[in-house]
Amino acid sequence: MATTMGSSIEHFTKTLLNLAKDVRTKADLMFRDLIEPSDLYCKHYTATNSILIEQANEIWQGLHQSRTQMLFSKENHFNQMHQLNLLKRQVKSDTLSPSKTLIAPAL
Repeated sequence: MATTMGSSIEHFTKTLLNLAKDVRTKADLMFRDLIEPSDLYCKHYTATNSILIEQANEIWQGLHQSRTQMLFSKENHFNQMHQLNLLKRQVKSDTLSPSKTLIAPAL
């Protein structure tokens, strides 16, 4: 003959086991539906991101090198134009002043 206390404890134990089973089932479901896809996405993102960063660095290096060369060329051009303007002014002032004559150096 089962006692009331014994049947209550047995029913309570079954309820707890069912609750634990339900929690485990929901945890597995959440793991399959949320965590695994998120992990897969993170791994894919990290791998893709690494490749893209490498490609971007290669592009940046080429761009930086080209820009540096362009700046050197620009500075060289400005220096040459400045020298040209100085020479033009010197030639112009030499042609306007008749007192200066060209003398060939003695050999």
